[in-house]
Amino acid sequence: MAEIKPDTLFTNPAVTPFVECPSCERLIDWKSEACPHCREEIDPDYARLSTAIVVHNTAACSSANTIKTGEYAALIVVLATFLGIWVVDHGLVIVNLLTPVLSIAAIIIWFRRFGRFQFGDAEYEKAQKDMRNSLKFWIAFLVVQSLVLVYLFKLR
Repeated sequence: MAEIKPDTLFTNPAVTPFVECPSCERLIDWKSEACPHCREEIDPDYARLSTAIVVHNTAACSSANTIKTGEYAALIVVLATFLGIWVVDHGLVIVNLLTPVLSIAAIIIWFRRFGRFQFGDAEYEKAQKDMRNSLKFWIAFLVVQSLVLVYLFKLR
């Protein structure tokens, strides 16, 4: 049995290959010779190209969704940062700075892998927009977090 690996910020997700029917635009098995819905014949060259596009778009969207869910961790990071300053130690604060740094790195890697793709669909374009917004969010978060940390350490 194949091992299912979870998506991470820095890996490509596992994607099942499909072909988009040139007639009805439904996703069908990549080995199909004809669309089971509209009976359109599927050219093997078209099938290879369509499969590559569908796999790339799906991987890009899945990876973007995984990265985007990291934004919910921002509140936890803020709380842990304040806890680290007043209760625990400076080590926790430094670890908390890694969260936005790793998120920014994951977004940059996403753009290097998927950002210049010319054949993206509407979902891909939304994923691209989400990644731009996430990048802005995490950069702003890192700047604000750094300024707050400097201020709080001066108060201490």
